[in-house]
Amino acid sequence: MSYDSYNWGLPGIDLNPPPLRDNQRLPPVPPSWPRLVFGPVGLYDLRRKLGVHAAEPGVFQRYRARFLTADIAWFAGGSSTDGLHRVGQQGFFPELQALRQPLATGDVGSAVRRELNDRMQGALWDMATTWDRAFGGTTMIIHVDGTTAPGTPAEPQYLRASTYLPPAFVEAHPASHAPIARIVQTFVEAVGVPTVQQWRANAHRMGWPLTQTGVGRTANTPSNHLIPTPELNSALYRFFGRRTGTLDALINPDRLPSGVIYIDDDDDVLDEPSMAVMDALERASYAEMQATRHLARINELEEQVNRLTRTRRAGTPAPTTPTRQRTTTPLRTPGPSRSVPPPYSPSANPRSPLAMSPDPSRTGISLRDDHLDTFIAAHSLEHLALAIKLVIRGFNSVKWYEELSNLGIPGTVVSSLLDLYNE
Repeated sequence: MSYDSYNWGLPGIDLNPPPLRDNQRLPPVPPSWPRLVFGPVGLYDLRRKLGVHAAEPGVFQRYRARFLTADIAWFAGGSSTDGLHRVGQQGFFPELQALRQPLATGDVGSAVRRELNDRMQGALWDMATTWDRAFGGTTMIIHVDGTTAPGTPAEPQYLRASTYLPPAFVEAHPASHAPIARIVQTFVEAVGVPTVQQWRANAHRMGWPLTQTGVGRTANTPSNHLIPTPELNSALYRFFGRRTGTLDALINPDRLPSGVIYIDDDDDVLDEPSMAVMDALERASYAEMQATRHLARINELEEQVNRLTRTRRAGTPAPTTPTRQRTTTPLRTPGPSRSVPPPYSPSANPRSPLAMSPDPSRTGISLRDDHLDTFIAAHSLEHLALAIKLVIRGFNSVKWYEELSNLGIPGTVVSSLLDLYNE
């Protein structure tokens, strides 16, 4: 008995085996339970072991989708708490290689993997839907594939995020649309882009060819809809990534310079000259927005330094943390802000003063002005020179990383300045 003529014990069971590499065939008897491995082959073998309820004709075909979803859950059970969350030198988990290895190569194998990917997503969406309905909570799932069409740049405007949300919640709470859109866009920028980059790096280490011919996916067409329409009768929302910095122009158009172009029809495709004009306008709008906010921040810092100076001259001990009243813009916590796009590869800064014990004696600048000026010039920060000096002279050193980051200075540059200070 060959693998592809397995006797299910019932007529009309159209469970076809996956195509194997080099037209191989698996033994007619599936492996033992401990040797079952997740993938198209493993799922087929699991169903061969479980059978199709031959004693109850028609049951399997009637509940086929549920049985096959349960097969996926059988392999997934316990994986989130198995402690095996670190990857090896190759960068991919062994499950990925185990899934790919027995399958046919080329487009045939790719089609099988895409089908299973869709089934996995459907199973996860089904679990989230049942969870929300049965317990009254609200779940949000965001997923970005690591693979892209050949030639596609690893940039937000080329990526898509499959998102689960309860449609009833989305419809009942329009005020949540802007925050949800920000969450997904931030995920695409800060997680999706590094995921694609990491997948490509891992594939390169594996020796996989990444030079397939193709023009790649075109950039996503800009849309003025914060939340896309879900697929028919589904809780699947497909968000299209946007160019970094353009979502705020859609959410708060009154706060940004005029000239930002919005496209009403999702199906419109811009020609190259129009895209070039739109890109230029977006860059100009974003630069003007940054300049406006940086100027407001400089004015705020000057006001705080003046208050500190007046307090010290009056003989009153200066507060450890400058007062935050009468500021023109709210102070933000460390990390990416709306005015500064998050880095594609965010990394922790072990030398951040936020992790150090405060030292009340080190409240002023310990660098000579010429050293600081040299540092500012070396990193092309002349447009922020006044703000940088105000931060260093007016804030306790434990606040430097936060305040300098809020000015839009990259974390690596801030760290270099802190290293210079600590020398």
